[in-house]
Amino acid sequence: MEGTVASTKASSAAQSNGSTWRSEAGKAVLRGAGAVVVGVAAQTALKRAQRPRVLGVPLPRVRTKSVGKNVANVAGRVERISEDVRVASAQARRIGEKLG
Repeated sequence: MEGTVASTKASSAAQSNGSTWRSEAGKAVLRGAGAVVVGVAAQTALKRAQRPRVLGVPLPRVRTKSVGKNVANVAGRVERISEDVRVASAQARRIGEKLG
């Protein structure tokens, strides 16, 4: 009877320490699955971080808000300049008519 009690205590001690082959195999599977998840997440993060390339040359990052402001500013300047050119052209035509 002592042998039975001792073997029962030994097996319960082994299970509480987590040293059975099943728990070790389970841990190995979980570690492998965790490594796969970490690898996929890292690869996804790196893909997002890469800039698009054209002929192997990375394109610069574009901030659309600042580009939009710059386009609006340039459009305003072009509009003012075209108005100035129109006025100058009208004045030149009137002077030409008076002289000619």
